[in-house]
Amino acid sequence: MLAPFRQFEDGVRALSGAAAQISARVLPDLEREFTSLCAAQSDSSAFEEMFRDAFSFSLGGKKDAIKSLIVVAMPSPPGLIRWETKAGFALTLLPPIYANRDRDMCRLKDLSRACFDAAGYRTYPLVLPKKRLCAAAGFGKYGRNHLLYVPGMGSALRLTVFGSDLPCEEETKIAEDLFLPRCKSCGVCQRSCPTGAIGNIGETLDVDRCLTYWNESEREWPAFLAPSVHHAIVGCVRCQERCPENAGVWSETILAEFTKAETDQILAGVPLKALSSETTDKILTLGLDRYYDVLRRNLTALLSSESGGAEGSVIQFP
Repeated sequence: MLAPFRQFEDGVRALSGAAAQISARVLPDLEREFTSLCAAQSDSSAFEEMFRDAFSFSLGGKKDAIKSLIVVAMPSPPGLIRWETKAGFALTLLPPIYANRDRDMCRLKDLSRACFDAAGYRTYPLVLPKKRLCAAAGFGKYGRNHLLYVPGMGSALRLTVFGSDLPCEEETKIAEDLFLPRCKSCGVCQRSCPTGAIGNIGETLDVDRCLTYWNESEREWPAFLAPSVHHAIVGCVRCQERCPENAGVWSETILAEFTKAETDQILAGVPLKALSSETTDKILTLGLDRYYDVLRRNLTALLSSESGGAEGSVIQFP
């Protein structure tokens, strides 16, 4: 019989994903690193809002019980959403990570129960910097855009981390080379960034200029966001869609279609709870329920004549 983690890893691999087991002993070093990062970003309002209190290194009071961290990467390709409008049909881009989150989480929970729980081990939900944990273990590497890349998935992936009282088979040695070798001389993402948020290799991302942050935030868009930068219903993909590391893994299939009546309701600001169950299910599957308060604003911007006609826009009217 396979050991619990090996069995879990095989199960994740059958779902086209990948998994790694990391010793919980790496956390003090990573916490100190994160504290230093917070200090360096003290002037960033966006960083304060998004990251400073986003992680819990206390492990939910289970520090003594948790012996290892299980990190999982699941494919999460981008896709298109088809909207019927008075002008015809519009296609908007949905970046990786957003769609099918609940489905993927249920699959992993079922698999962890079948592997860890069945063998007598406990698992614990954790909120930790997943990208950094993966990079620390050499499971994946950062791009210049500070997204994580995993072989076979590129950056089109969703990361999950949970703790276990299962001891780690080998002590984790924190990887020192965190960035993809190609990124040292490439720079495609830096040149593609519509707001200039990406710096040189190893430099911190300028979160205050990141389009993903502004497209997810309910704050008023700043003046430096020209109408032409808007190209995705939420988030941003400019640094990913042209990245050489994503060659062969970048797909844009249609994930959902909204009728004219549904599109009109969203553009009119109808509350999520007032939509039909069919419409709500589409929004939940796309992962847009978390961003419903900005969906009207973002969709309006994409359908406007300014952004819809912009060079490189994903909007189409077949």
